[in-house]
Amino acid sequence: MEAVRLKCGFKNGIDVGAMRSKGGLSLGWKGNSLVSLRSFSSSHIDVDIQDSESGGDWRLTGFYGNPEERFRVASWDLLKHLSWGDFTPWVLLGDFNEITSSFEKKGGRLRSERQMHAFRSILEDCSLHDLGFVGRWFTWERGKFSDTNIRERLDRGVATLDWINFFPSYQVQHLNHSFSDHCPVLLNTMKYGGCDGGNKDQIFRFEAQWCLDGSFEELVRKWWADIPDSIPQKLAKLGSQIQCWSKSRAKEDRKNRVNLENRLQFLFNQDPTDENLAEITDVQMGLNFEADKEELLWEQRARINWLKHGDRNTSYFHRMAVYRQLRSRITELEDGNGRCFSSTEDCLKLATNYFISLFSASEMGSDDHVFGLVEKKVTESMNESLLKAFSEEEIISAVKMMAPLKAPGVDRFSVMFFQRYWHIIGPKISSYCLSILRGESQLQDINRTRIVLLPKVEKLRFLSQSRPISLCTVIYKIVAKVVVNRMSTILGDVIDEAQWAFIPGRLISDNVLIAYDILHSLKQKKTGNAGNFALKLDMSKAYDRVEWNFLAGMMTKLGFHTDWVVLVMRCVCSISYSVSLNGDCGE
Repeated sequence: MEAVRLKCGFKNGIDVGAMRSKGGLSLGWKGNSLVSLRSFSSSHIDVDIQDSESGGDWRLTGFYGNPEERFRVASWDLLKHLSWGDFTPWVLLGDFNEITSSFEKKGGRLRSERQMHAFRSILEDCSLHDLGFVGRWFTWERGKFSDTNIRERLDRGVATLDWINFFPSYQVQHLNHSFSDHCPVLLNTMKYGGCDGGNKDQIFRFEAQWCLDGSFEELVRKWWADIPDSIPQKLAKLGSQIQCWSKSRAKEDRKNRVNLENRLQFLFNQDPTDENLAEITDVQMGLNFEADKEELLWEQRARINWLKHGDRNTSYFHRMAVYRQLRSRITELEDGNGRCFSSTEDCLKLATNYFISLFSASEMGSDDHVFGLVEKKVTESMNESLLKAFSEEEIISAVKMMAPLKAPGVDRFSVMFFQRYWHIIGPKISSYCLSILRGESQLQDINRTRIVLLPKVEKLRFLSQSRPISLCTVIYKIVAKVVVNRMSTILGDVIDEAQWAFIPGRLISDNVLIAYDILHSLKQKKTGNAGNFALKLDMSKAYDRVEWNFLAGMMTKLGFHTDWVVLVMRCVCSISYSVSLNGDCGE
C-alpha cells in the first residue's frame, strides 16, 4: 500500500497492508496539517487532524465495511465503538458496502430491508449525517450488459453536525472512473465555488438576541429619530446602523464571556467567604445571561416553534439549525435537456428562468363560460364591512398576530423587532401602512419577495422537486395581514362548503379523510349501472399559476366591490421576485 500511496504523490501517510490479494488501506496527505493516529485495523484508519488552514482540530476516519452480509454486523459494531464518548468534529469516508434505501441500487436482486435498516440505524446511533454528493448517483458498477448490470451507492461521506458546522461550505463529488468498479469520492472542505458556495452576502440580518441588550432600545430610538427618509429607506438605513453596532458588540460579548469565565474560575479557587460567594452568584448570573443570548440566537436559526422554554436548549437549537442548512442545501441542478449546472451563477440563472416561465401569463381565451356559472355571494353589507376605513388598531392587531421569528425577507428584519419596539417605530409604520391601504402610497417598494427553495426529496436535482417559499418584507406582511383579517370574516359565506383550505373554522385535513373514504368506496363498488370517476389535479399548477385576470374577474362575479378588487389586485400585481440559493441571490 505504501507503493500505491507514493505513486499517487503522497509522501506522508499511514498504511495497512493487504492480506494476500484482499484488503489493504492507505491514508496519505500533503501540506502542513499535523495528523495523529488514533487507531487502525483492516477495516479502518482513524486520525486526528490539526488543520492549520481552518485553525481547528477535527477527526477523519477512513472506513471499509465488510463485503459479506453475514459479517456486516461486525463493521457496525466497530463504527459504534469508534463513535463512543468522543465529541470532536468527525467525518467518515469510505466504502461501507451497504445502501440506506432501495433508491441507491439499480439492477440485481432487491436488497433486504433488514440490512438497509441496520445501516440507517447505526448512522443514527452515531449521530452521523449523509453529506450528499454532486455528480453521478451510483459509486459502484458491475456488468457490461443491460440484463446483468448492477449499480449501487456503496461509497459515501458521513459526518457529525459539529463537523458540518466546522466546514459549512464542504462538497462531496463523485468523480468519473474507468479502471476500478468504484468511482473516487472527493471531499472538498473549502468549496466556495459551486451552487453551495459563492460569495455570501454580508448585509444586515436582525438577531433576536439583541433585544436582551439593555442599551439597544435607546440606540433604536435615537437612530429611528435621526433618519428623515421614507419608511423603506428608514428601515434600510436603520439596518446598516444596527449592523455596524453589532460587529463591535459581538467582540465585546466574546471578551466579556471570557472574563466572566476566568473570574469564576478564580473565585472557585479562593476560600469561601460571604463576599466571595456573593460575587460567585453575580458572575454566574452574568454567564447565564450570555447563555440566554446564545440560546436565542440558535433558536432563531432553528425555527422550532413547538418547543417550550425550560432547560437550556442551546445545543439542540444549534444542531437543528445546522441540520436545516444541510437539508436545504442545493449543490447541483439539471435542466429539462439533461444539462447539469453546479456553479452559483448558472444555478441562479436556471432557477430564475424557471420561475419566470412558471409565473408568466398565458393566453387562455375568454373566461366568460366559467364566469357565467358563478353566483353572486357577497352582499352589500359585506362590501360595506370590507370597505370601511382602515384603523390603526387593525395594524396593531395584525402585528401582534404574526409569528415573531419566521424567516426574514429582503428587508432582513424579523417580526420580533417590530413587536418589541413598536412603541418607538409603530406610529410611523402604522401611518405608512394606512397610506398604502388607502391607495395613497405605492406597494412596489415593499412588495419585494425572495423565493427560497426547500427540497421535497432527499437529493434535489430538478427545480420541480423543490417547494418554493416566498419570504416577504415585514411591512408587506402587515398590509396583507390586515386585508386577510377583513376578508376572513366573510369567506365562510363566499367559498363553497366543499372547500376547506384557508378558511377559519375549517381544516383541509378533513377533506383528506373524506377523499380517502370516497376512493375506498369507489374501489369496493362491484354492482350497479351508475359509474363514478375521480379527477386528480396538479396542485402546483392549480395554486401557483392562477391568472391575475381570472382572479380579478372571479372576485367581481362573486360580488366584491370594485374598490376592494382593486386593493387586492394591487397587493398581487405589484410583486417582484428574486431567487435565493444557499444564501446567494439572483436578480
